[in-house]
Amino acid sequence: MRNKERQIEVLRIEQNVVSKELGRFRVCNIDTRCYYCREWAHYIYKKHFVWSAKTQEEVYDNTLESLNAGRFQINMLQTPLPGKRKERSPKLAERFEKLLESNADTSTALMTDIIAACELWKTLPSSLSGLPTIFEPIQFNPFPDAIPLSDDLSDPALILDELIMERQALCLPSTSFEVLKNMTGDILLSQTQATCKHTRPEYKSIAELEIERDILNSQMAEATKTVLEELAPALDLSWAPLSEFLQRLLVLEKERNGLMGEGCQQTVDQFAEQQKLVPFSAYWTERAVRFKKKRAKITEVEEAFDAHVDRWAAGSRAFRDEFALPGLRDICKLIEKLWDLVVPTIQHMADRIASHEKKEESHTENCRAVSASLKGLHSTKEVDDAVERIERELIERVAAYCESLEQLKASYREDCKPGTSGRLEKLANKEFRKKIKKAESGYHSLRHYFQYEVTQKIFPEALFCKFSLVCLEALMQEGEVMEAMTIESEVRRFIESNKDLVRQRQVLIEQFEKGVHTGRRELAGVLGKLFLKEGMRIQGENLALKRQDQLLKSISANTKSSKKKKKKGKTPSIDLPSPQQSPNKGPDRQVDVNPEEVPEVLLEDQTMTIEDNAVELAVEPPVELHAEVPAKVPVEQVGENDFECHEVESNSREVVAESLEAVKEPRTAKGELAVKVEVPVKAERSVEVAPQQEIDTKETLLTGRPAEPEMDEKESQGSEAGNKESTDQGYCDDNNDNNNNNDNDDDDDNDALAGVKHMSQADLLVFLRTLHSENSRLAESVRSSQQEMALLTNQYTEMMLVAQARETQMLQLYKSQQQVEMEEARRYTLSLEAKISALESQLQSGRPLGTAGFGSQDLFASYRHEMAFFQPATAWMAARCGHCGGEGHTSTECKGAFLCGTSHSEACRLT
Repeated sequence: MRNKERQIEVLRIEQNVVSKELGRFRVCNIDTRCYYCREWAHYIYKKHFVWSAKTQEEVYDNTLESLNAGRFQINMLQTPLPGKRKERSPKLAERFEKLLESNADTSTALMTDIIAACELWKTLPSSLSGLPTIFEPIQFNPFPDAIPLSDDLSDPALILDELIMERQALCLPSTSFEVLKNMTGDILLSQTQATCKHTRPEYKSIAELEIERDILNSQMAEATKTVLEELAPALDLSWAPLSEFLQRLLVLEKERNGLMGEGCQQTVDQFAEQQKLVPFSAYWTERAVRFKKKRAKITEVEEAFDAHVDRWAAGSRAFRDEFALPGLRDICKLIEKLWDLVVPTIQHMADRIASHEKKEESHTENCRAVSASLKGLHSTKEVDDAVERIERELIERVAAYCESLEQLKASYREDCKPGTSGRLEKLANKEFRKKIKKAESGYHSLRHYFQYEVTQKIFPEALFCKFSLVCLEALMQEGEVMEAMTIESEVRRFIESNKDLVRQRQVLIEQFEKGVHTGRRELAGVLGKLFLKEGMRIQGENLALKRQDQLLKSISANTKSSKKKKKKGKTPSIDLPSPQQSPNKGPDRQVDVNPEEVPEVLLEDQTMTIEDNAVELAVEPPVELHAEVPAKVPVEQVGENDFECHEVESNSREVVAESLEAVKEPRTAKGELAVKVEVPVKAERSVEVAPQQEIDTKETLLTGRPAEPEMDEKESQGSEAGNKESTDQGYCDDNNDNNNNNDNDDDDDNDALAGVKHMSQADLLVFLRTLHSENSRLAESVRSSQQEMALLTNQYTEMMLVAQARETQMLQLYKSQQQVEMEEARRYTLSLEAKISALESQLQSGRPLGTAGFGSQDLFASYRHEMAFFQPATAWMAARCGHCGGEGHTSTECKGAFLCGTSHSEACRLT
C-alpha cells in the first residue's frame, strides 16, 4: 500500500521553549549592555501570550471615564466605554411636555419634579464637549486596539494575530502557514546578530518607562487638580442664568402651591379651624339640659338658637372677605410675578447670545421664535377675568347661604308650640335637626367650591409648568453651549500653561509605541523561527518514515531474490491447511473426493499476511457450492498493461514457474496440497483460490486420474529428504556454475509447460486469474514507486532552490555588514589619527595639553605620582586584551574570537 504524505495541520511549541529562547536572545549593544529588543519582546510575550495575562476588556475596566469639577462631571472625549452623558435640552423639554400631557388631571407636584430634574441634569457630563486624553493618567496599553498592527502584509508581526494560546503551548493552524513567508533572512539573522542600533540610554526599557510614567502621572495629577478647581466656578457661572431662574421659579411654585395647588386645601381647612364653628348637636346638648333645669324663658331659648345661626352666617362672610377675596388678589399678583420672571429672562438671554455671536442673525430668529411661543400662552387678562368671575359667584353664594340661615330661624318660630317646652321640643325634633345640619353643610360646600375654582379654573399647574418651560428650554440650551465653551477655553489654557508636561507625555507615549512595535517584531521573529524548526522537524520525521519504508521494501526484495535463487531445481511441498484450521496450527485431514460433482471455482481477496518478507498464496480446500461453472469464462489478457517494465514480466514468469513446481510436488500423507508463492511486499492483498471440490492429488490436477488412497510415510519422508538434497545441490551449483543454472531453468520451464498441458480447464482458469491479479499488483507497485520517486525529486529540487536563495541572502547580508564594519573602523581610525596628530603638534609646539573644563581636570594626577614613586619603574605590567579577554597582548593585536561577556550564552564560542 502506498504511504501518503502526512499533512501538517497545526504547529505547536511549548511555552517554556519560548521563554528559554527569549532568555538567551542576543544583546543589542555589548558596550552599553543594551537589551532593548529582548526586554520588549519579553514584555509583549508576558502581556499577550501567557495564560495568566490580562485580557483587553480587563484593561479597559480601569480606564478613567470622567472627572469631577466641583459638583459637575466632565467626560473624557476618547472614552472607550459608553458613559452616562447629558441628554440634549430639546429632547429633555420634549419629555417634560409629554409628562405634562400624561399627568394633566393629577394633583402631583409636577413643577417641583421638573426643577429637581433640571438641577440634576446640569451636573451630568456634557454631550457637546469633554476633556482630552492629556487629563487622563498615562496607561501603557500594548493591545492592538490601542496600538494597531501594521497594514503591510509582509510585516512579520502579523503572525502574532494568528496564534492560538493554550495553557502550556502556542499553536499556529495550517490556515495561517502563509505568514511564515514573512520570516526573511534578515529577520532570522537578527536573532543571533545585532542588526539594530539600540544603545543606552537613548532606547529605554519598559521598567524605565514605568518609572517615568509614574513621575509624570503625579505631576499631571497636581496640574489637573488645579485646573479642575478653577473650572468649577467657571461652570457655575455658565449655568448661572438657569440656576437663578430655577431658584426664583421654585419660590413661585411654593407660593402657587399654597394658593392654587395642593396646599390650597390645607390653608382653607386651617382658616375654618381658626373660626371654631361647632355643629349644632355639640352646641345645643349642654344648653338644653341647663334650660330644662332652670325653666328658662322662651326668649332665652330663641336667642341661643339665633346666636348659633348667626355665628355660621358670620363665618361664611368672614371666609369671603378675609380669605377668599384676598387669596384671589394674591393669585393675580403671582401670575404677574411669573410673567415678569419669564419675559425679562428671555430678553436678557437674547442679549447674552447676541454678545457671543459674531456676524450671525440666528439669535434674532431664536428671539422671534420665543416671542411667538409666548403669544400662545395664557395671558394675565384671562386670569383677571377668571378671578372676577369667581369673586362674583362667591359673593352670590355667600348671600344665598345667609338667606337660607334666616329662613331657618323663621321656620323655627312659626311651627313651634307655645311655651319653652315647645321651643325645646322643636329643637329636639329630628326633621328640624336635619334642616340645621343641611344649613351647616352649606358652609362646607362654599369652601369646596372656592378650592375647586381656584385650583382648576384660574391657572392650573399644568398651565403653570407649560408657561415656565418656554423659558426653561431656552435657558438649558444656552447653558449647554456656555458649558462647552467654558470647558474648551479651560482646556486650551491648561495646554498653554503646561506645555512641558504635554510634550513629555507625548514623547513617553511615542517611546512606548516604538518599543511595542520592536517587541512585536522581535517576538514574531523568535516564534517564527521556532515554528519553522518545528515544521522542519515534522518534515524530517515524515522523510525518515518514507526512507524506512523504502529500506524495508528493498530488504524484502533482496530476500525474495535470494530465496528464488535457492529454489532452482524443485520447491519442497508444503502441507495445505484444512479450511477449519489455520495454516500453522492443527493436524491435516483427508478430503473426500466425489468425481461426479461439477467442480466450481471461487476467487476471494483477503488481507495479505507478511511473514519473513514474503506473501503466501494459500489454496484452500474445496467448499461445496451449488452454482455451476459457466461454459465460457472470459480471460483477461495480461498484455493490456503495456507500460510495465521487463522486471515485472520476469517476476511473472518466475511466479508461473514456481506455481507449476508446487503442482508437480507429490501429495502429502493426508492427500492435501499447499502452494507457496513469493510476491513483492508492496502487494496489499492475497488471493485465496478455492479449487474444485474433488481435486485431491497431483494426478488429478495434471492427468485427471484418481489418486492412490494413501501413501507410505517412509516414501513421503524419503521424497522430502530427496527434495531437500536436490535443493541444496541446486544452490551449490548456482554458486559455482552459471551454465548449469541456465540448464536447470530451461528444465524447469519445460516441466512447467508440461504441467500446464495436463491441467484441467477449471484449474487453468484459476491459475491464470491468479497470475493476472499478481501482475496487476506488481504494475501498481511499480507505478506507486515511480510517483514517489517523482515527488521526492520535486521536493529535493525545491529544497535545493530554497537553500541556494538562503545562501545568497546570507552572503549578501554578510558582505553588507562587513562593509559597514569596515567603514566604521575606517572612520574611527581617522578620528584617532586626527587626535594623535593634534597631540603631536601640541607636544612639538611645547604648549600644555588642553582640558575640557576650567583649569586642570586630571583629578588622579597626585595618585599616579605616588604610585610611580613607591613602585619600581621596571615592574612588569600585565596587559589584558579588551577584545578576547586574554593577557599578554592589546586589543589592536588580538586575532581571537570576541568575548560576549556571559557564560550562559549559546551563541558564544568561548563558553
